Amino acid sequence: MDSQSASASPDRDWVPKQRPQSQIAKNFSAALDDIFNLSGKFDEVEKEVDQKQQALTSQNAELEALEARLRAAEERLRAAKGDPSSSSDDGKSPVQEQKSPSDATPAMQGSRPTSKGISA
Repeated sequence: MDSQSASASPDRDWVPKQRPQSQIAKNFSAALDDIFNLSGKFDEVEKEVDQKQQALTSQNAELEALEARLRAAEERLRAAKGDPSSSSDDGKSPVQEQKSPSDATPAMQGSRPTSKGISA
């Protein structure tokens, strides 16, 4: 048993400095890097995404500002017309307020047209 421990002791302290790789392993690693964009292209894509997010954020802010200006202009227009009924904002446009269900075509109302003066 003493001879076994003597032969194992020199190998016990040996640690490889760098694991050798075969050419197949290197090619496979390079292929994976290309497939999943791991070789630095990720940073470029991330930068592009950040730029697009910033552009979208600024465009949304511009849109909100324009919508606020439009609402203010609509309110000023309503006030200038002196229309008290439209001062309550119910979400309908003036076109929607002018239409009524009686203005619909007969085909839309039911299977047969009805007359306003005739009752069944």
